[in-house]
Amino acid sequence: WVHNNGSCYLFHEERITWESAREFCLGLGADLVSIHSAEENAFVNDGIPGNAWIGITDQENEGVFSTFTDGTPIGFQNFPGTASSHQGEAYDCAFINLTHGQWAWRDCENRYLAVCK
Repeated sequence: WVHNNGSCYLFHEERITWESAREFCLGLGADLVSIHSAEENAFVNDGIPGNAWIGITDQENEGVFSTFTDGTPIGFQNFPGTASSHQGEAYDCAFINLTHGQWAWRDCENRYLAVCK
């Protein structure tokens, strides 16, 4: 676990599906990471060696997401352009892109790293 600005983070370096990533984090008493500022986004991006799942999904209600999976409100966003514009209904889970730190939507069955908080 790594401490930063009052929160603890675990960078899990196994590539797994979004659901498996969430289950892994919940099993540790945490959840997939919620990111609330540009500074926190940079910290998370600096800690990952590849693309990683974050705690946002619209699986239950397509195009609707107002809270992270940990229940905190989504205020800060780092989606390029319009957050709700993702490539079709199959792209229901969000990840942080290592290359530029922006968030994007992907099929939840893709395999990425996980960041727990």
